[in-house]
Amino acid sequence: MAETTGSGSHPISSASGFTLVELLIAMGIFLIVSLGALPLMITNMHVNQRNAMRNEAIRIADRWIEWLHSQDWRPNSTAAMNVPDVGTTADTVDPRFNYAIDCTQVVADRRFDCEVSVNWNYRGQAYSYAVDTIVIE
Repeated sequence: MAETTGSGSHPISSASGFTLVELLIAMGIFLIVSLGALPLMITNMHVNQRNAMRNEAIRIADRWIEWLHSQDWRPNSTAAMNVPDVGTTADTVDPRFNYAIDCTQVVADRRFDCEVSVNWNYRGQAYSYAVDTIVIE
């Protein structure tokens, strides 16, 4: 026979579990911990995006370095290089990036010191990546 409380007819249960108050307290603690970790997750997302943009800049610079080395001619000035426009290349560059190529001839030699620089902005801050190569005529 089930035991009953004083005036009510509700049986006393011997089943163990969480009460509603314990559950609400646990949810509150979980919420506070989650809100404390939120700035860390947001910072992590920004770092990941910044690294992805840097990787894209490296890819762009590498592509132009390969293009410089694949040319049969060598420029005698940056103006004579005739670098293809971004819009006319098959592999278009992300519009968030600007690039520049500067080649200078090494004195009394048939070599050109070429620098490819890629610039971009992320969250109001300017970033850049540059790589040098020697192109032999």
